[in-house]
Amino acid sequence: MMRFLLPVLALFVALPAWAEVNIKEMTTPGGIHAWLVEEHSIPFVALELRFQGGTSLDPQGKEGVTNLMVGLLEEGAGDMDARAFARARFAYNEALSQSGWAAPQNMAAAQGYAFTGPIRTGGHRASAEAVAQGRADIAAIDAQTWRMILRYDAFAADLRVIAQTPSSPALPYITATLNDPAPILRALNAAIETLDAADRETLGLRAVLPLPAAAYLAVPNPPPPASETG
Repeated sequence: MMRFLLPVLALFVALPAWAEVNIKEMTTPGGIHAWLVEEHSIPFVALELRFQGGTSLDPQGKEGVTNLMVGLLEEGAGDMDARAFARARFAYNEALSQSGWAAPQNMAAAQGYAFTGPIRTGGHRASAEAVAQGRADIAAIDAQTWRMILRYDAFAADLRVIAQTPSSPALPYITATLNDPAPILRALNAAIETLDAADRETLGLRAVLPLPAAAYLAVPNPPPPASETG
């Protein structure tokens, strides 16, 4: 059975108002602090999640940067406002890609516009090169490909990051439905651990993590452009 750790900062079990409250402070192996209150006379569990965020994370002396970031996300980024984004020549690898197509289109839709007249390139690196060469104005590149472009491609000097989409899952490893994925997952991680640190850094490999199918279905793929459907 695969286990997943949820980022729970506070865990409360509902209690009768008159009961003595016994609060246990807990810390998960991942360093997440939680409060646990148990009362076995009632048949349900209540959860309350609290995350530190927003302006409380502004660095000292740089108060207001969170509001600035939100303003940029609502009205574009860099020297491009929302209207400029909509008019930009958008290069994408393919319409089945979460990072190259779905994530940027969903981000655009959340801001009330869509990329028009997209240019299909067939690959993330090709999309980045199209922008560098002036054949496109903007492209969404997955983080791993971008790391490799910065390391190996001279045209990276002609590119700049102007915004980031919300995170989305990477491509999954799959196996036949009759196979137990647990030993395969352990074997993959064991193989990664045998690599030298320099090799892991070059490949960008740290570990293979289990994700539920819902994590992939949570990012909808917008319809492909008319140029792909005829």
